[in-house]
Amino acid sequence: MAARGILGIGVDLLDTRRLVQLADRRVVQGRVHRQNRFLRRVLTNEEHREFERLKLTRLQEGATIAARDISLSSGSLLADPVLLRFVALRWAAKEATYKACFPFAKLTWQNVSIAKRGAKPSIRFHDVPELDRLAPMAHLSVSHDGDHLVAMVVVEGALSMASEDAVEDTTVDSANTSLKS
Repeated sequence: MAARGILGIGVDLLDTRRLVQLADRRVVQGRVHRQNRFLRRVLTNEEHREFERLKLTRLQEGATIAARDISLSSGSLLADPVLLRFVALRWAAKEATYKACFPFAKLTWQNVSIAKRGAKPSIRFHDVPELDRLAPMAHLSVSHDGDHLVAMVVVEGALSMASEDAVEDTTVDSANTSLKS
């Protein structure tokens, strides 16, 4: 059995106002269809279905967003803070995952899905042959405060003995260099 170790660590800090600006850039002549395309690009099919269910729930609860915004006929889809946090969490988590997996794999938005399983969000990989051989396990931690959200991802997986030795050598060299200075 191959040894397991950390393949990478990724962190992403997102100002949610930037995400709203990116999504709102897609609105043309008061129509949200392009903004919906933005969400379809960023969210997997499973995540998009969850987003749609959450939207309907928020509307039924009498959320502060206008019915026309929710129905996609006009306005910003991310006007509601709960919907914004849903998309922002996935954006930041996917960005951090990309950073953690590079250079082993170059992920796309659709290669990674984020779901809440119990109390913690979890990461699933889709159609990434470069990672399949490494049997990756990803660990995600997310925090938010006001307009900011941070995601940290640690990806661990199988390492060949040669790459494990290279990682250990680099760690030792870095430690020795630090101690000398």
